[in-house]
Amino acid sequence: MAQMGQLAWRKTIGWVTLGGFILGALVLALLPGRGPGHDYVMAELRVVPTGWDSIRIEPVFARRSALGRDQPITPDSLTVYMLDAAYDTLYAGADLVLALPDADLGNNERILIDVCGRFRSYIVCEQASVLASPKRVHVEPDFIYPLEQDVQRGEYELPFIVERQVFGDEQAWEVIQPTRALRGYVKAFVEGRASEPVQVDFTRATGRFDLARDANYRDFKFALDSELRSRQSATIRFDVFVALRGIDAAVASLTRNVRVKTQEERQAEVGRLAEFAADRIIEIIDPFVDERRSVAYIDTWQFNAIRGMYTAEMEVNWSSTTFVRSRYSLRGRLDIAEDGSSAAFVLTDGDRNGRRRWESRVNGDRLDLGAIDTGGASIIDAGLYNESDGLLVLEAEQFDASEPTEDQAWEMRTDKAGYQGAGAVVAGPDDKRVVEEPGRGASPGLVYGVRIDEPGTYYVWVRVWADGTEDNSLHIGLNSVPQRSALRIETQRYDRWQWTSDVRGRRGIATLEVERSGLHSIHLWMREDGLYVDQILLTRDPEFEPGDGRYAASNRVEQEDDTAVVPSFPGRRNR
Repeated sequence: MAQMGQLAWRKTIGWVTLGGFILGALVLALLPGRGPGHDYVMAELRVVPTGWDSIRIEPVFARRSALGRDQPITPDSLTVYMLDAAYDTLYAGADLVLALPDADLGNNERILIDVCGRFRSYIVCEQASVLASPKRVHVEPDFIYPLEQDVQRGEYELPFIVERQVFGDEQAWEVIQPTRALRGYVKAFVEGRASEPVQVDFTRATGRFDLARDANYRDFKFALDSELRSRQSATIRFDVFVALRGIDAAVASLTRNVRVKTQEERQAEVGRLAEFAADRIIEIIDPFVDERRSVAYIDTWQFNAIRGMYTAEMEVNWSSTTFVRSRYSLRGRLDIAEDGSSAAFVLTDGDRNGRRRWESRVNGDRLDLGAIDTGGASIIDAGLYNESDGLLVLEAEQFDASEPTEDQAWEMRTDKAGYQGAGAVVAGPDDKRVVEEPGRGASPGLVYGVRIDEPGTYYVWVRVWADGTEDNSLHIGLNSVPQRSALRIETQRYDRWQWTSDVRGRRGIATLEVERSGLHSIHLWMREDGLYVDQILLTRDPEFEPGDGRYAASNRVEQEDDTAVVPSFPGRRNR
């Protein structure tokens, strides 16, 4: 009985083992890649570049026999996919020769090729990859920054050139034209503070930007303000990046320098603002005077960098001729922003005539002046002619600012031989127009930045060419203000270059009164169009005679091209 039990047990185990083997075989046969479908394989997949813009695909399919031998076979159908590094589909179809959009691909970007063959209900797939061409990007960026002294705004020009390596020649490069516009971004930061950058995205080669749109602008502005307060200057670096795969570093960099005004420049600026403010005060309280001459004196002044405001203790003197000549004087405090806005004058004292005029037009001691129009370019950014030993020579065509009117402007000309320097200037068109009162946009002007160390009376000479009596006079002024002693300078000799200092209707030499040393601006205004001007000469010597010669221009110190002067607290206008 024991033997019979053992035998039955062994038979049972045998049937179970056999059943498990059969079941396992069935499961394996049904698994993917097993059974009849496992006989089909991709024996080889070759991807052959025939140039950077095309590839040839050579798949080899086979059927594997029970003995392990591969027999070449053609699939019932074929599908080819081409994908870029972001797995975007570049091609889907059955072609084996493909066009590659290399110009729009990145530097050495990896391209994936997926080839699938179908055998009845079975699919066999294999993958390979190929690299796009090596690429590089050239750009010579140009930035105008800051724009109009606003440190959050600027303009850019990014002329990009994309090159790729010549196929089969690692030493040669060729220019290519991507079909899509090159995109990218610019990172700007204060040098030494790279951890506080702002970013500007660009989608075209030219445009304007606003740094304040970046979320990190507050940190950038703090870094800039800190540098300007501690060092009075800062360097902004702009790194240019392109959105091209495989190029992660900046393709170009450039810097722009900004600085705040020096004490000397501020002294010149507050003096200029005071002169225009004085003129505005007189216009308000003495509006019916046909002719007047005003002088503004500054006793003391201060500048608040946080508010961007000047405070100046000043005296305003003027004389007028209505029926009889009268003199007037006022003293007070001028508050004015460095851009000429928010101006107000608070009266503290004055003579009887001045106070009488004031009380007839103003209620109280405060007169709001609003925004003061200085009528011309700032001399802060100008290249400076430097006076030496009481002599200052300006080359007329080397001006720092041009102030045209709607109809007329100064232009450089070379049609009168014998000029000094690159040419001469003439106001045109020659319409036989006469402007008796210059400034305030009445006639076209030119501005020359100068540095004068020795104040006092300067005698004015101009080297001119006049064709006749209808184009033989001009005006000269100081710091945007016409001075009667230098208006209507004329010549009575024609068709030749000559020096003149004659003032029409007056005896004596034309003069300018320079009351303080430092920075100033000399202004040339048209009186009659058609007059050529070659040089302007100022001298302290009343006996000086220029003769018939030409003079070398005074030493001219140019400001650095990439340095801009900005308000002391550049965040004042920021939002």
